[in-house]
Amino acid sequence: KENGFNKLYFASQKVKAYVESFGWEFISDFNRKDFFIEMVKKMDMTHSYKPIFLLSILNNSNQDGVTNVWNVVSDFRKFFNKRREQNLIVEKPNSVYLNAEITDLEILNNILNYPFKRFKDFGVISYDKDNKNIVFDSVIWNSLTQSDKELINAVCYNKLEEYFSSIN
Repeated sequence: KENGFNKLYFASQKVKAYVESFGWEFISDFNRKDFFIEMVKKMDMTHSYKPIFLLSILNNSNQDGVTNVWNVVSDFRKFFNKRREQNLIVEKPNSVYLNAEITDLEILNNILNYPFKRFKDFGVISYDKDNKNIVFDSVIWNSLTQSDKELINAVCYNKLEEYFSSIN
């Protein structure tokens, strides 16, 4: 910002020219939800963290898309403890969740460093450190229908099933 105004690094015409010349698609408030849903469908995974994270956000967010981070920490703990109790593979050998004595703070650090960071980098969520809340982008959150949320939920469960089948 400069003098209270956002400083643009590229003129609008230049941005449009780059979008066209590189074959990119311009992302705006009108298509951000669609890009997010496509991102979820194409989710790449080195661990199971992203779908667990999204499921927790969907299940714990208030009407404004705000989730207390400790609810997400609790969901991660429950997920991995349940797998452990059922004698299922908990995670890959290098995962912090293999440690049954993992602390809430260690879980929080893992969440903020991995699944949170990936979605933050795409502009989907942010973190309100003062209130310990994960905040979903309001444009995307407010445009999600119940059907969209059910689709995301189903994709996340399918991704988890595929993931754990692949490391079995």
